Amino acid sequence: MFKKAVLALAVVGAASSSFAAVEDDPFFKDATMDLGFRTYYFWGDEDYKDEKLNKDTNKLENQDAKHDAFAQGIRMDYKSGYFYDLVGLDLGVYTAIGLRTHDDEKASWGMLGNGNENKDLIKYGATVKVKLGGYGDLKYGTRQLNSHLYSDSDSRLTPELTQAASAEVAFGDLNAYAHQIIRGSYRSTEDLVDFDEKVYLVGGNYTFNNALNLSAAYGEQKDRNRQYWGQVDYPFSVAEGTITVSGNYQHINAIGSAQSEQGDDTASLWSARISLDYGPLLAEVAYGKADEYEIADLAWEGGNENGGSNLLTDNTYYVTLDSSDMQSYYAALTYDFTKMVPGLSFDLGYMQGKNDTMNSKEYYARVNYDVQSVKNLWVGATYVTGDDEDKVGAGTVDWKHLRLQLRYDFSV
Repeated sequence: MFKKAVLALAVVGAASSSFAAVEDDPFFKDATMDLGFRTYYFWGDEDYKDEKLNKDTNKLENQDAKHDAFAQGIRMDYKSGYFYDLVGLDLGVYTAIGLRTHDDEKASWGMLGNGNENKDLIKYGATVKVKLGGYGDLKYGTRQLNSHLYSDSDSRLTPELTQAASAEVAFGDLNAYAHQIIRGSYRSTEDLVDFDEKVYLVGGNYTFNNALNLSAAYGEQKDRNRQYWGQVDYPFSVAEGTITVSGNYQHINAIGSAQSEQGDDTASLWSARISLDYGPLLAEVAYGKADEYEIADLAWEGGNENGGSNLLTDNTYYVTLDSSDMQSYYAALTYDFTKMVPGLSFDLGYMQGKNDTMNSKEYYARVNYDVQSVKNLWVGATYVTGDDEDKVGAGTVDWKHLRLQLRYDFSV
């Protein structure tokens, strides 16, 4: 696999170098290529409090788990200009290569192929784009897609990718989009998987002169659900800082066969957040609430099961906050040490979600450092601890995770 990855990167690099010779054509002249390297170490310790019966020994034992994984990611993103100021092409290659594996004794924790297997992987993206004057693009192909009701994760070595047809436009302070989503891949899988039915999304946002921002989106999947979402963000100055007040609301209606299976079922979620940006300090608090509902899952059916909630408390590392009748809380502090140590910042955070059956908490501390002596080099460390208390089942667990990351990105 490593040879395939190197070959793919080399082919695109050589092609772009050759294209650069055609200086007068915007398709080549305006092209950019970004290369990125991610080195990732992941350690975890999970202590399951509920004892299980071991069938071999007929004794009760805890199902504790300790894992670690060490892997390297290499990626390339190539974006062309527009041929005849009309048609362009974007390409991507994303790889994950194991540096330390355990021959199935321990999982790769979602960084290598198939999530828990120690397999190297390589993923490709390609998107054709058609320019809509100076207002935006029509796009078709496979790429990372981020919208209000659908967002591809890129938190590990390779990103989730989505095949979609899209229109993305901007008119002054108004941005709008429409997507037809066909299939998607997980962070740790190569193959694109069909959604059970295509997902249709429309939405946008508008920023007023006083910086008030309104966002709204609508999504639908046949025989699954319709989703409505809206958010308001209003920043205003206080002394030498800025306070931003935000609130959002999401409503889901089951439709088609899903409605007949679950009854006339709906789900609603809302959340609010206040943040203070004051010099080197950023402080945030948020609260979210989901009503009682019978819909088992808010995500779109099939594909990479993307979607889910848009709660403003959902800045979590691990905890799920969108369960039925769940209240959620989030608080965080970020401090930028640039004046003392250029490039250094530190985060602390807490989140909790609870309802009648579950009480989940997590705490995290994160250090981020943009290395000043090496341009575009970033290193980070995150330590997270938490517990999930299952009040009715056998899923109570205390856990600790450590992530160490090094990222080096540059443009060619």
